[in-house]
Amino acid sequence: MNNLDSNYYEMIKKAIGRSNRSDLQHNTSFEELIYYDEYNNIILREIKYSSKDVTYEIHDNTYDQLGNLTIEKYTYIINNKAYAYEVKTFYEYVYDNENHIILRKTFNQDHRLSELIRNQYEQDKLIKKEVYINLNDNIDFTTGSDYIYKHLKKVHFYYYNEKNKLLQEKVCLPSGVISCYIIYTKTGMVERVENPFKSGYSWSIESICAGSYEISVKESIFNDEILKSIVDLLCEHYMDCHWILLDLSAVSNRNFNEEKVNDMMKLYGTNNNIIFNYI
Repeated sequence: MNNLDSNYYEMIKKAIGRSNRSDLQHNTSFEELIYYDEYNNIILREIKYSSKDVTYEIHDNTYDQLGNLTIEKYTYIINNKAYAYEVKTFYEYVYDNENHIILRKTFNQDHRLSELIRNQYEQDKLIKKEVYINLNDNIDFTTGSDYIYKHLKKVHFYYYNEKNKLLQEKVCLPSGVISCYIIYTKTGMVERVENPFKSGYSWSIESICAGSYEISVKESIFNDEILKSIVDLLCEHYMDCHWILLDLSAVSNRNFNEEKVNDMMKLYGTNNNIIFNYI
């Protein structure tokens, strides 16, 4: 941090001082150090790349009286203040009589509604969450199911053990197709993401439209073996699959053998008439 502007240095120093815990992650091309506040939200992310570049993401969070996030402000510092800017996200909540969040609205920098979440509880346990996107700011859920359904992105179902500890989250698309499973540790932290068929590699189905399948790879690496596993499962369970969109944003190690992957894609293109694209 020696080359940082003094103002940003002080912001980073204060964020570290307010942190409750930190987590260090090593990857092939970078090292990521994340600091969390008392509500388990990120307040500082420091990424050191093998190229010696350093990126900082500073979060200045505001909470309501129940400890829920109301304003999330990001400041990005790239290459020692060569480029920095600020982004804000706003949240509004509706609570039930037990102070459970039954509705959460997310607004972007321009105060436009970007996401809406509806929660359903049973005996103090969250059992279902519906995520909607691209809605009107003054959405009325009595408007009609067809309009609401068109904007439904994901449905989450939560499962607990006999001691009411969260074990698993099943994520579904609006059609009911399983996107993925999220497995939790005994302490309630995410342990891993399992694909919809629980068959090894970590990935999810993000959307399906007219034979086009958007797939998000959750592994730290990507290679032809992972690609083959994904495509074989899709072809086995979905006969209409002819276009696969691959999202590798969660893959930390991008140094995969592109030639082998491309050869595998060409093989599926010839034998199964499948088109591939990265997104």
